[in-house]
Amino acid sequence: PVVLGTSRKRFLGALLNGAGVAERTTATAATTVLGALAGAAVFRVHDVRANREALRVALAVMHPEAAATGAIRDV
Repeated sequence: PVVLGTSRKRFLGALLNGAGVAERTTATAATTVLGALAGAAVFRVHDVRANREALRVALAVMHPEAAATGAIRDV
C-alpha cells in the first residue's frame, strides 16, 4: 500500500502564507483526500478525526448510494 505523510508539513504552511503548525489541519485533510483519490491507502496524520471526517465527506459526495446505506461510516 501507498503511505502518505503530509500532516502539518512545512510546504502546507508555505502554501497558506506562513500558517503555523496548528493552523494546517484543513490543508492536511485536503492532501489526505487528494492522496486517497490518487490511490494512497495509509495516512500518517496528527489529527485523525479531522482527516477521517474529510475522507467520509469526500466519499459520500462521490458515492451517494454508499452514503445512503451507511457503508461510509467505517472509513
